[in-house]
Amino acid sequence: MKHRWQDLTPEAQSDTPLYLQLASRLAKAIHAGNWAAGEALPSERTLSEGVGVSRITARKALALLVEQGLIRRVRGAGSFITPRVEDPLSRLTGFTRKME
Repeated sequence: MKHRWQDLTPEAQSDTPLYLQLASRLAKAIHAGNWAAGEALPSERTLSEGVGVSRITARKALALLVEQGLIRRVRGAGSFITPRVEDPLSRLTGFTRKME
């Protein structure tokens, strides 16, 4: 069975470090809507095996996405897509309205 994250395999011939390539491809997939907000990403081990990189490379890529705010990690549960807050500038609302 082919998983949607197997297409994220970095290019070994590239001068760009593998973890940066993986993080970039994951970020593009997240922005493209391949994962829904709150959805779990595969574990580091599953991701590393699926894309053919070391577990350390997968861990560094995920850590970079955490820094960018695209994913969040929950200890013992995994990595999850962070919900995106879309706030159109054409419609200004107050704090109370946004919280509702």
